[in-house]
Amino acid sequence: MPMDFFTSNYDVVITLLISGILGALGQGVRVWFGLSELIYNKSSLADAAFVGNMSSGSIFVGFAAGSSFSLLRLFPQGHTLISMVMTIALGYLVADMIEIVKHRRRTLSL
Repeated sequence: MPMDFFTSNYDVVITLLISGILGALGQGVRVWFGLSELIYNKSSLADAAFVGNMSSGSIFVGFAAGSSFSLLRLFPQGHTLISMVMTIALGYLVADMIEIVKHRRRTLSL
């Protein structure tokens, strides 16, 4: 097998990993805003613990959103500044949309 086979696979894995980390970073920003809102509103520690438990799963959602975005991306030239900002924003937005759907489903079932 030529070296190009391994190099191209390495490039794909690194691209997926970087995109996943950028998506997780976007979700991390969202979690940070949520925790800072709890601190600002002086919520109880139980609320903060609940948000802290939810954050690890939501960080994975951001990672998955960023990785899947890199597979569907229309920028084949690699990571540019615009595509990195779009990936961070997508990590933020996807988890926000999932939370909105869960909240609506919960209010409709009551």
